Amino acid sequence: MLTIGSLFSGAGGLDMAVCEVFGARTAWVSDIIARDKHGRQVGDAPRILAHRYPDAPNLGDITVIDWATVEPVNIITGG
Repeated sequence: MLTIGSLFSGAGGLDMAVCEVFGARTAWVSDIIARDKHGRQVGDAPRILAHRYPDAPNLGDITVIDWATVEPVNIITGG
């Protein structure tokens, strides 16, 4: 089975389409968890991603990911 890695995932709509077309599974997503000045999460994208892809970790900010530890994938999407 092909695997997908999703950068700038948002709510994961592009990933859903790519999975459908290629019969793939999303191995991981990467989307920041924005916070307001009080530390509260802003936006619903991380919750939606967790719901849509419960087995795919959210790697967070791509500038701090240790890519050597990330599962290799066949397809990378970018939202």
